[in-house]
Amino acid sequence: MFLMFCGEEAGLIPQNAFRDYAQHFPANSADYLRNAMRELFKWLDTPDDARNPFVSDLLKAFPDMNDGLFSERTVIPTLSEVLRTTIIVEGCQEFDWSEVNPTSIFEGSLGHDQRRSGGMHYTNPENIHKVIDPLFLDNLEAAFAEACAKPLAGGAHTKALEDLHKRLGRL
Repeated sequence: MFLMFCGEEAGLIPQNAFRDYAQHFPANSADYLRNAMRELFKWLDTPDDARNPFVSDLLKAFPDMNDGLFSERTVIPTLSEVLRTTIIVEGCQEFDWSEVNPTSIFEGSLGHDQRRSGGMHYTNPENIHKVIDPLFLDNLEAAFAEACAKPLAGGAHTKALEDLHKRLGRL
């Protein structure tokens, strides 16, 4: 899910890289797709300077995500052709990942005890906005609207936007 979400929405990996990778490997008794997924997850956890320069272009499409997300080696079961097709068609081609809240994916992937022991709880955007909007975001939005309302003639519009840009840079 992380790779499909990042590929489609966050831009951390090239568009359709995961789909193209999964499509390349058949799911059969030789476990091609299962082994390819293991290789991909290991590749994502390999720093650039330790990467094999002679791997396939399919793997080279994925940048180093050596932030620990892929460091745990998980047992990957044999993947059937039905599951492979579901991943490629429904997961990569038909599903609208823009509607997915990434924090739900990350929090949902952790067990209750793991979240609790690590103090890992993600606050939903609605609750975050209840705090940050009145603190400063409402004022910034009002300043932006005011800057945009200035007349274009005489440079007042441009000056107001430049001032707001500087203000944002100081935050």
